[in-house]
Amino acid sequence: MSLLAIIVDIIALGGYYFQLNAASVGVYWVGFILEIILTLILIVFCFNYKGRRFRNPWIFGFYMATLPYGIILISMVLNLIMVFLYGLNVFGVNSVVFSGY
Repeated sequence: MSLLAIIVDIIALGGYYFQLNAASVGVYWVGFILEIILTLILIVFCFNYKGRRFRNPWIFGFYMATLPYGIILISMVLNLIMVFLYGLNVFGVNSVVFSGY
């Protein structure tokens, strides 16, 4: 499942570069919707992960995620941040992601 999360991230990165090179309002909306869908997929991956989620808690005194589950978690968090930034751009609040809009 962590490999699928990496593939989802590669798709999201490809969508970002497509929006960066083909700057228009319609393309930004399609990218925003694509990012929402990919983030929802990652949230489903996060809740349906069947492997071991945390390592031994006595290492640093708090729970540490295992590497495969950590990849899924970091991917989900980064995509949630990108959904927020895409939303700011699409709704005209701030053009942090695409400054040409």
